[in-house]
Amino acid sequence: GVAAKQLADLRASATTTLELLRGNNINDFLFETSKEFVESSLSVLSDDRAALAMLAALTTQESSNYIYEHSLGVTLYSVMLGRVLGWKSSQNLFKLGLGALLHDIGASTIDQSILCRRESELKKDELHTLRQHPEWGAVMLKQLSAAPPEVLAIALQHHEELHGTGYPKKLDSTAIHPMAKLVGVANQFCELVLPGPASWNLSPLEAFEQMAGSNAYNGDILDALKRLLKGMP
Repeated sequence: GVAAKQLADLRASATTTLELLRGNNINDFLFETSKEFVESSLSVLSDDRAALAMLAALTTQESSNYIYEHSLGVTLYSVMLGRVLGWKSSQNLFKLGLGALLHDIGASTIDQSILCRRESELKKDELHTLRQHPEWGAVMLKQLSAAPPEVLAIALQHHEELHGTGYPKKLDSTAIHPMAKLVGVANQFCELVLPGPASWNLSPLEAFEQMAGSNAYNGDILDALKRLLKGMP
């Protein structure tokens, strides 16, 4: 039926995207095991019709397909970072992966003309619209039976920064969920590195250095990213 076709399309797109993300230095074992978490997240979502429809909506238009590919990248990097940080619980890694896969679901409601430009190029009202996507995402995810509280926290908080300079709530470090901090790092890294209409097309090292200099991200997670990029297990 429709659901089976949606899942097959999502899986095919995921396989292609994940292979493109296999970096020169990324540890192979880490990549493969993290890829399995991405695939299992897709499988679990496929049991929930509403969740599957949401994900499928990410692939229906050009900019949305970019959101889906970006979300897959963020999921892969989030799970790899979790593993580098020593996270052992499969349940936590799964919640992390699920939250990362759905973190930008609120962006699927935003006009393509806004999504395909960088923040610095947007007018004030467009920037305001863009920055509402975490809250819209959380509202959408509340409708899903499969979404645990961690998944909602990731959607709502992945643009929050350590010193209260992020959005939508300007939270400080103590108020940001640990999984949202991690997905926030993976999200920013993928925005800077992965190809896309608003990408900066930086090298992984350039992206890391820019993030490390910004004072917005957790030091332990940045250290894990550095280790990951150097191909350390």
